[in-house]
Amino acid sequence: MLDNDLVELCGAEIRASTQAVRQNTELFPSDFMFRLIVAEYDSLSSQIVTSENCCGRRRYPPYAFTEHGAVMLAGALNSGRAIEAGIFVVRGFVRVRGILSLHKELARRISEQERRVIGHDNYIKLLMKAIKKLIALPVPAKRQIGFREDRLPGQPPNGWLRHDFKNEVVKSSI
Repeated sequence: MLDNDLVELCGAEIRASTQAVRQNTELFPSDFMFRLIVAEYDSLSSQIVTSENCCGRRRYPPYAFTEHGAVMLAGALNSGRAIEAGIFVVRGFVRVRGILSLHKELARRISEQERRVIGHDNYIKLLMKAIKKLIALPVPAKRQIGFREDRLPGQPPNGWLRHDFKNEVVKSSI
């Protein structure tokens, strides 16, 4: 969060925040606050049509505060409204962090589902190969239902003997 936005919430002036930062340097390590470089400041000014709303036509680039730096600045400004604004800012950062973590959780779930689908795709490919192999197997010839006769015409069926004395075909007991 830029210092001009933060001091607007706290009801202070930019010079008061700059003075608080200079007098309490131990409260603002590099992971709590940093100053924009000139190129960033110029880029920021050129993106907003009226630079008065952005950074107030300052001689120096603004400070940017993290969540912890905003709390420290509110404490360094030491006014009732500054403390309320610090709490408000912290709650805003916590809410943003919650939203980002929700998006990370959704992204993790989506990537997990993609991995599952890829795994299912491999199983489906294997299944399709197996089905194609089954389709490609030769179809066995259909067997005839009933008895098969391996005899010449005029011979009795297998298992039958002809008795000459009666000219009858009788089943043998063999």
